[in-house]
Amino acid sequence: MLVWTIHSLPVWEKLQHDGCLYGPGPDLVNNEWQWRTAYDWMVEQMERRIGPSPKPGIYPLWAWYQWGNATHRRPDLRCRGHLVPGTKGVRLAVEIPPDQILLSDFEHWHFALNYWYSSHTQAEDEAFDAELALHGVVRTPDGPLSDPVYHQRILDSWQRIFDLDGVGDPDWDGDETRAQKVIQGTFWQLSLDQVRAVTVFTGR
Repeated sequence: MLVWTIHSLPVWEKLQHDGCLYGPGPDLVNNEWQWRTAYDWMVEQMERRIGPSPKPGIYPLWAWYQWGNATHRRPDLRCRGHLVPGTKGVRLAVEIPPDQILLSDFEHWHFALNYWYSSHTQAEDEAFDAELALHGVVRTPDGPLSDPVYHQRILDSWQRIFDLDGVGDPDWDGDETRAQKVIQGTFWQLSLDQVRAVTVFTGR
């Protein structure tokens, strides 16, 4: 499976030197509890779906399977946001076996990053909030829900990010087809011999 992964120049140099690259450790991931919760959840999903991490204590590597849509899969380096402005980096086209990468909906991934309940409709979202209020479960900015049942329901709702063929409610979360979605991929490691093309660029 051809995907594209973007890294700073020092990371690319490390891959060339070591011959293999792993994802970051916990110290290199955003320290916000919402991000930690989302990343830990993604690690669990990867272990269930594509197998255990080859190295303990790491988070996944990330790639674009479909950066824009099915006809614009490769990331456009003229756009902002790939790297911190002024940072030298590379866009690597890499070949990852399908059973070693987990694809997910980039837009729905933001539900996990923000610790939101991923509902199919506005009515479902409002019903979940009403249920929290009925049982006295209060959201706080300092951490996950204290009630483990509702915390797990939020985590379970994130399974939607893997339903790439599902079409949502156009009045709630969009009705993009698979061909229209932005699709990301997570994988455990990258070998130098999996690199098919290298494009050097400067972040804008």
